[in-house]
Amino acid sequence: MAGVALGGIEVAVSTEGSRILKRGHMQMDHWSDLFPIIFFPFKIIVLCVGMFFAIKWHYDQDKKKQKETVDRRRECTKSE
Repeated sequence: MAGVALGGIEVAVSTEGSRILKRGHMQMDHWSDLFPIIFFPFKIIVLCVGMFFAIKWHYDQDKKKQKETVDRRRECTKSE
């Protein structure tokens, strides 16, 4: 690894894998260099969709339970 100064900031540049071409830009030499860039946003989207459906399912179950309770109370008051 060699140290390179970019705008007063020292940056280590590896001779293997990614290379810094310009300030803030990297050349991707291997598919594993792109893995975090693709995987982490995908992971966040999947987890958010999963949380949405988990919250929706619990909300719907509570609504269903409340409706059953109201229906039972109506049946009890009709039978009297």
